[in-house]
Amino acid sequence: MKLTLLLTACVALVAAAPQCQDKSTTTVSAKSSVTTKTTSKVVSTTIKPTSTPASGTAKRCGGTGGKKCATGESCLGERELSDGLGGICVPKPGACANFLGDSCVKGDHCVEDPNENCPPDVEDCGQGRCLPAALVAQLGGTVKVLSPPFRCGGKSGKKCRDNLYEVCVGEGESNDGMGVCIGHPMVCGNSKGKKCPDQSYFRCITDPRDDSSGICMAAKWATQFGLKDKA
Repeated sequence: MKLTLLLTACVALVAAAPQCQDKSTTTVSAKSSVTTKTTSKVVSTTIKPTSTPASGTAKRCGGTGGKKCATGESCLGERELSDGLGGICVPKPGACANFLGDSCVKGDHCVEDPNENCPPDVEDCGQGRCLPAALVAQLGGTVKVLSPPFRCGGKSGKKCRDNLYEVCVGEGESNDGMGVCIGHPMVCGNSKGKKCPDQSYFRCITDPRDDSSGICMAAKWATQFGLKDKA
């Protein structure tokens, strides 16, 4: 009788052992899964978006085709890229040339921020955005990133941009016959005697649309191109 009970107990223990082992394994596995998931979540929240895409194809925008970028992207370099075919779509571009002293990653280009309506001749207006050199390189070695002043008329044959209400100032009067694109022009030298806001920084050059008034231009550009002040 005792032997029978002992054998029955042993059989029961043997039968239960795999179940206990499975339960223990499941518990460890579940804990491991939770730990992995939690760690993954923590890591993902510490990754910061970069202003310079590590890879990707240079998508053109703007230009004569007027192509738009996707949501979250900015069309950079539309004016600065020398091929004149528009800009490049850049996701979350970094800021540069602002009052905080932000600058681009070494080698990248600080170009106009398309979302700011700043005259191209006012250096301390607003800020710029970083155009990755890696994306510019995809356009070919002949495409350069130009810096202001942006020339117009004369032998350049270039026109200023309508969306910035630009005026080609100094064409035919400069030392090379070309003008300078001035966006959102500030009027000066009119019948009301209006002057440029900072005469140490600006010069009043004749307005090609109306010779009875003038347009404020950066003094260094006026000097560079031999432009005379409006009489």
